[in-house]
Amino acid sequence: MKFKTLLGTGIVGGIGGAGVYGFHSLQPKNLQEYLEWQGFKLVSNSDENTWKAIKKENAPLLKEIFGKDDPETQEIQKWCKDLLPLTDYQEYVSRVSKVCVDSVWTVEGKIIQEKGSTNGLIQKGKDEDFKVAYVFRRHISDFLDLINFHPPQSEEGQPAEEKLDEAKKSFEDWCIGSLAKEANDSLVSNIQTFCSPKGFSTIKELIEKNGEKLLTDSQYTGDLEKKYQEIKDLKTWKDENEQSHSSNEDLKSWCNKNQDKKFSEEGVFAEIYPKFRFRCVKVLST
Repeated sequence: MKFKTLLGTGIVGGIGGAGVYGFHSLQPKNLQEYLEWQGFKLVSNSDENTWKAIKKENAPLLKEIFGKDDPETQEIQKWCKDLLPLTDYQEYVSRVSKVCVDSVWTVEGKIIQEKGSTNGLIQKGKDEDFKVAYVFRRHISDFLDLINFHPPQSEEGQPAEEKLDEAKKSFEDWCIGSLAKEANDSLVSNIQTFCSPKGFSTIKELIEKNGEKLLTDSQYTGDLEKKYQEIKDLKTWKDENEQSHSSNEDLKSWCNKNQDKKFSEEGVFAEIYPKFRFRCVKVLST
């Protein structure tokens, strides 16, 4: 019986030893292996945009690590490389998991990772750009809900109040405030779509961007006269041109006066621009 007991003890001990060996063999050997086991993806030195995003998201932490603002990417890469082989690594896990791996998580970070910067977005304080983008996008489904702004309803027969200053504030707050939020595909896409500048500010700049021509161009004198004859007896025209000289020069003067109106001004998009298109833009033959 003693023999059996000793044999049994030996077997248990053998199994136990193998278990201990197996347990230790399953531990990460160093920091790099630990990160990989945790599902982190180390950032390649050639992935410039991801490093830019990491630097943007972790600026305070990087200043703490390197003792200065905006350390060079190469410095960060070397710091990561030197730490990855460490076998005693627990004190570095928190920092390395933010700085050395693809852990980009904010809307701003994701855009930088994709585009290299956020220069394609309207920048904070660019009031005119926000107003122009707003007036051209306010009719898009769900846009007003996204920016949490709804212009007041106008009385019947009266032009709608645009309230561009209030709209601009809500729009800018949404665009700028969303950059620091946790990213999801929908939010990132919406910010890139709605918070980009239109690329023009005046009526004339939009006409030129569209490749259209103005009737005020000397080569379209005949078209200008034809348009004048078309509108000269309309009440809307007469109401605006009480001191008319009764010639196409009146129309030319009106077009020239309004072509430099800015869409960031109240009423330009809703009231002046539709009239301008009808009166001053050459209709191209199809």
